Amino acid sequence: VKYDDIYDKWADQFERLEAGIPEEVRLLTGEAKTRQTKRLRDALFARNPGFFEASIRREAYGGFVPEKAVKGYVDYYKVLYEGRPEGWEEWWGDDRVLRDNPAFFQFAQDTWGWRDRDFDNIPSVAFEMAWNEDYLALRDTEGDADRNGRLWYRFNNPAFDKEGIRTGMFVERDWEENPLPTPEFVKAYGVYDELRRADGSADRAARAAYRANHPAFDAEGVRLGYWLPLSGSRAAAAPPRAPTAVSRQPSRPPSAALDVGDFARELALR
Repeated sequence: VKYDDIYDKWADQFERLEAGIPEEVRLLTGEAKTRQTKRLRDALFARNPGFFEASIRREAYGGFVPEKAVKGYVDYYKVLYEGRPEGWEEWWGDDRVLRDNPAFFQFAQDTWGWRDRDFDNIPSVAFEMAWNEDYLALRDTEGDADRNGRLWYRFNNPAFDKEGIRTGMFVERDWEENPLPTPEFVKAYGVYDELRRADGSADRAARAAYRANHPAFDAEGVRLGYWLPLSGSRAAAAPPRAPTAVSRQPSRPPSAALDVGDFARELALR
């Protein structure tokens, strides 16, 4: 009854979705057909608020999804249709819907054989947004990850750092035991490191002079433990360590793709 009631309420829109659009794209093939179909469907849904959800709900009833699982079904295929935001590298929207709709997920497991999933490591929406829009955008001039900049981001955003540790995105770091070099220090250290003799060995006299002439740089190196304080005009005997207290954070563990079958894949397109 609900299946027919939904159709009756949106008869013109369903006619367009199920007959009109397929007719318009019938001469197209491959990716061109897929893109044009989605463009026309998006336009139809945009002109008719509520129709998208209604079409998915009708599909659920047509597939004999139990009432208690219908909301999760609609939410899940809605988020799949909308997809990952443009430019984002990581996205947990689909996992989050499954976690928040256990009745639907249980139905999908029992009926479609979906594998069990671990929802414990799904990050918050706030973390997901900061990760994609701020953290991953921190890159050096060559486009590679700015590892020092990203560590500073974690340090300056403790809630973000805590959530990353909880979900396994980051390894916990003792900020007092492993202090971070400032970007200015890292840049100056590059100049300092180039002070070498003809044979490639460190020019200790030139380096001591550089430190003496750049007291802020010297003090930062002492704070970080890269060297001991200067004694007179000579550098301490302890060899400096390069500012590499930055380690790559582990990537998100790969998550197994859901086996939704042809029926569900078609729904994701609609």
